Amino acid sequence: MGSFGNTPAVIYCRVSSEKQVRNGDGLNGQEKRCRDYADIHRHKIIDVFKDAAKSGGSVDRPSFFEMLERIKSSKECVTVIIDDLSRLARDVSIHRSFKSLIIKNGGRLQCVNMDLNDSPEGQFIETIIAATGELEKEQNKLRVKGRQKSRLEAGYWVFNNPVGYKFTFDSVHGKILMPDEPSASIIRQAFEKYASDVLLTQKDVVYFLRDKVLVNSKGNVQKVSFEDVKRIFKRPIYAGMIEYESWDISRREGRHEGLVSIKVFNAVQKKLNSKKTVYKCSREEDFPLRNYIICSECGRNLTGAWTTGRNNKYSYYRCLNTKTCSIKSKSVATGHVEGEFIKLLDSVQLKPQVISLAKRITEEVYNIKIVGFRERHNEQRNKIRNVEVEISSVLDKLMACSSKAVITRLEQEIDKLSLQKVCLEQELLDVKSEPVSLDVSIDRVMDFIGSPREYWESGDLSQKRLVQTLMFTRPIEYSKDNGFGTANFSLPFSLLQETSGSNSKLVETAGI
Repeated sequence: MGSFGNTPAVIYCRVSSEKQVRNGDGLNGQEKRCRDYADIHRHKIIDVFKDAAKSGGSVDRPSFFEMLERIKSSKECVTVIIDDLSRLARDVSIHRSFKSLIIKNGGRLQCVNMDLNDSPEGQFIETIIAATGELEKEQNKLRVKGRQKSRLEAGYWVFNNPVGYKFTFDSVHGKILMPDEPSASIIRQAFEKYASDVLLTQKDVVYFLRDKVLVNSKGNVQKVSFEDVKRIFKRPIYAGMIEYESWDISRREGRHEGLVSIKVFNAVQKKLNSKKTVYKCSREEDFPLRNYIICSECGRNLTGAWTTGRNNKYSYYRCLNTKTCSIKSKSVATGHVEGEFIKLLDSVQLKPQVISLAKRITEEVYNIKIVGFRERHNEQRNKIRNVEVEISSVLDKLMACSSKAVITRLEQEIDKLSLQKVCLEQELLDVKSEPVSLDVSIDRVMDFIGSPREYWESGDLSQKRLVQTLMFTRPIEYSKDNGFGTANFSLPFSLLQETSGSNSKLVETAGI
């Protein structure tokens, strides 16, 4: 349009929902009315800023703060034109704060549908109108909540669609959930397999869902955790039911299609609430030494298995080589094997002075590395500051330039520098935190070196495996009659053992 005159101005527009962005013309309509206002009052529009799908009760306004930078960089007072006070904010405190920021950064606020002035009467009227906007916002929230609650009571889900479902529009039901394949079938299988003990534990379900690759309706792969499995299994929505306790919506039949039957869902709930011990042949958690110990006769890895007695179940490590292994009795009780393994861990007893020496060496290496880290961190910050100075310099040239060709080149240079700054900031984010404090970690490390048995006994499967991996360079031979053979300890333990057994009173750090 024909905006003209000498007074610079910017336009600020806002709508509060994605629906208004997709289906409405709110932003463009606001801009048109603001441009008409600018023509009448002889303002020259220098920029337009639009915050799409941003609530009037929120300060999350990227375009607003971008606008503040724009008016701050101007050498003249810039008028900020809004279509309605509610476009700036629907909250009295936010309205005052945003208006103050505009003034502080060298601007002034003007509104299309009312005259703003600093007289006591003008400020009073402005506050009343801002408060009216806040009241309308709160009333609208209550209306929305009322409609959502009515829909829930009628059996329709109104919040974000859970994985395995997507929303569709139906001529009879309106917005309604429907299965989202292939994730819907994957979740159905997880329920059925867990209910029927094909998947014995929730951990088994985690691995199942990860193997099948669970994807939400937006196409994002879900990183399934133990808590995710528990959350999925406890949601009645997958059985075609609606429940929302926060709003006192009791469980009721939903209008959407369930992925599993009520019977399967209830079987899963019963299993989740059961304290029954679940057994499984060769379950990894039951045999932490499996594949870490080998038969002393044939060199094959020992496996693990459960057997059923008259009144109980019993676990064993055993050699499965029945053809070439000469040992007749193949099974050894897990308690016996693991008891001897604990004795092997106890044999690694290091003198306190050796542990103290190792701690001092670790501290020296850490201090060297932390100095290097801080130097790289400061260097990165300096690079970012230098780029910001370059950007500021190019912006000054751009503001003073009138040649279109030169302006284009300067804008390209700004884009290039801005991209460089973003890359540098991302690199800084990747290393923004210093390595974990040595005071926090070193005592635990030294405790482990001094007493690996405690860490093995108290840990879960992954911690037991970690202890075994850190301590031994290869599997250990095991004989039912003679126990464990000679263990090949990893370098830290073998070296510290030699140091611990040495008669020398001084060990050179360089040698260690």
